[in-house]
Amino acid sequence: MDAFRAATQLPTESDSVPPEQDIDPACDPVAIDITRAVHELEDGRLTRARLRLEAIWARLAVPEAADAASSHRCAVAHWLAATQTEPTVKLEWDLRALDEAESVPDWSTIVAGTGHSIGALYPDLHLELARNYLRGNDACGVLEHLALARNAVEVLPPARRVRLHKEIARVDAELNRRSPEPEDWGWDRMADCDFTADDLADELADELPDDDGAG
Repeated sequence: MDAFRAATQLPTESDSVPPEQDIDPACDPVAIDITRAVHELEDGRLTRARLRLEAIWARLAVPEAADAASSHRCAVAHWLAATQTEPTVKLEWDLRALDEAESVPDWSTIVAGTGHSIGALYPDLHLELARNYLRGNDACGVLEHLALARNAVEVLPPARRVRLHKEIARVDAELNRRSPEPEDWGWDRMADCDFTADDLADELADELPDDDGAG
């Protein structure tokens, strides 16, 4: 269980509200179904969880569900990424989760199955992408999403901020550990990065929600 939480960034009891307290079964059956899938993930039933989440995604993709909350699509994509064993497929779902998060107008909206708001989950989404790009030997991708995660963390409550800074530091340390072998890891691509950390910080400062959206 601890290994699963570390790999998928499940919230702990100390820094989140249990998912069951975030939703009303009578008015939000989609959130209830997502939460069931998360419980299946926690129990190690990855295939069952993946199939349930894929079915939810299909339901949300039909024209009749066009008005469905982007927060639900963010949640489904986020958890579907956690069920994947193929790195490229995992990356695709994590990118979808970030896209959907950025389309949610109210960043205080709770993301089903996480116990966190969109604003509070935002740095996790960038951190997951940094991990994906690390696995794929894409130095520019790692640097970009670590910078975005660092800046997004600053609006969070202290407990989550400390935990996420530690997770970011781990990815950064692994990035630095690999850097002495450019011929093996494609570090020549760093010269092609078309951004700096300061550029990203300035960009993100205009996009982050107020503190109310990060709870």
